[in-house]
Amino acid sequence: MLKTTRILGLKQIKMVWYGLIILFFIIFVCVPVLYSFVYVGTNWDAMQTHVLSDERLMSVFWRSAGISIFVALIVVVVDILAGFPLAWLLARKKFRGKEFLDTLVDLPLVIPTAALGFSITLFWAHDLTAEIARPSSLSIVSTPLLIVILLHIAFTYPYMVRSIKAGIEEVDITYEFAGACFGAQRFTVVRTITLPIMKAALLTGIVLCIARSLSETGATFLALSMVTDVSYASISSSPDATLTAPALINSLKNSGYAYINEALGFMSMLLILISIVLLVVIKQFGERVRFPFRKTYRIETVLSRVSFASVRDVSGILFFALIVFLPGMFIISFVISDWGNRVNIDYWLLFKSLGISLLVAFLTTLICVCTAIPLAIYIGRGKHRKIADLLDVTANIPMIVPTVALGISLGLFWKNFVNTENAFTAILVVVLAHVAFTFPFLVRTFASALRQIPSDYEDAARTLGAKPLTVFRKIIYPIFKPSIIAGIIMTFTRSLDETGATIAVLPANSTITTIPVYIVQLVKAKDYYSAALASLILIVIAVIILLLVRMSTRSEEKCTSK
Repeated sequence: MLKTTRILGLKQIKMVWYGLIILFFIIFVCVPVLYSFVYVGTNWDAMQTHVLSDERLMSVFWRSAGISIFVALIVVVVDILAGFPLAWLLARKKFRGKEFLDTLVDLPLVIPTAALGFSITLFWAHDLTAEIARPSSLSIVSTPLLIVILLHIAFTYPYMVRSIKAGIEEVDITYEFAGACFGAQRFTVVRTITLPIMKAALLTGIVLCIARSLSETGATFLALSMVTDVSYASISSSPDATLTAPALINSLKNSGYAYINEALGFMSMLLILISIVLLVVIKQFGERVRFPFRKTYRIETVLSRVSFASVRDVSGILFFALIVFLPGMFIISFVISDWGNRVNIDYWLLFKSLGISLLVAFLTTLICVCTAIPLAIYIGRGKHRKIADLLDVTANIPMIVPTVALGISLGLFWKNFVNTENAFTAILVVVLAHVAFTFPFLVRTFASALRQIPSDYEDAARTLGAKPLTVFRKIIYPIFKPSIIAGIIMTFTRSLDETGATIAVLPANSTITTIPVYIVQLVKAKDYYSAALASLILIVIAVIILLLVRMSTRSEEKCTSK
């Protein structure tokens, strides 16, 4: 063992290893993600002839892109206004049931959005058929756009709450006490002291929510297909039709459009550009925003009263319960109410799809962990800082790219090398697609955790003659372990959840179906009970995964306290 450690600790071996990891990152993550730009550039004549000249197609796309941006901006405003009270409650208050509420907030993060979209549409939609309408649902929303907004709020809300909560916890409360000692009202203290300090965390939440909203495909397409006609023929002929850009790509792929590859490649490129430009503009604008310090307002006296604080806390909990949690869990009531009427459920196809999803998630997680840890170490501890910083920035690109656009780009790229009609290669392509969008999240998680580990421990070990691999085994890994476990669980969940990239990367007639894609197919076929049962299975798996995450977090907190 000692001999192996010494061999692996050699500088040459280490550099070759890092080189292979960086090469993997470039070939399997960066190049496929940006391939749509290459595809459009090398086929520009076809783009002009068949895509840009199709006025109806471009009109539908720009309208859908506008709807996507509008929904994302509305959602992020609602998330900030409704998320701040709950985040403040969780960060600053102590009460019975706090840990349970904190766990429930994370639930939409691990529930696959296809299941969440189906449940929320059942709860809110008014014009549902008698087959799926239930007396226990509210059924008060008849506008497809409002259903999409409510849906996007449900799965982006936890990102905002988590970001704001983390920002509040990082604020030194003595600054707020100092402001209060000088006579400032409680609300004034928050506006002039707390918000400026936690602005970076708030900006992170805004970017995450907008990126997640712009990216969502499966749940949006599923929800809209339950309340309106989402076929391309219908959407393109109706100027008032509601469809987001990612959902439009999914609809177009199944439309039999004559020049489908050219259209999908061009739309994928535009969607990637729109997302990157929008998020860069928001980030740059957010960094330049300054909160007003000198002026105070009379209304702050009212907002600082204890009675208002109680209203704020209660409203935060009620919003989460009524807008996020109850609609997301309504699927349970739907399954139970029809339990005696279950017929024609294809259990073989259901569990086959579940098995494929679990296999894809397992392989994706295995590949990501084996490659993300070395890259995170290089970014966090590498001596070549310019290269490490460049990799750090590049790793952010797949995080903000809509997964359906990423899937289209990956599908066009891998189509040059493998036959996706074959079952084995189809699963391989799906795994590589999932690696492309989960790998950056894992690198970011590991790199952030690594930066919190004092380098003094490693320096002391090296001073005593320890080799790099020994330092990793004896120093970094024991401290790093809880973060690795949490990263593994979240990567597995993210892969299990994905719908848009899976649909986009495979041919329309593919026999390989993951469980979220299977749910979308069941809804399109109007087999609602089977879709509900599949959704419930995913929710049960999500709850188990969430409990594992919480256990991992507690373990990490214990290690940190020691």
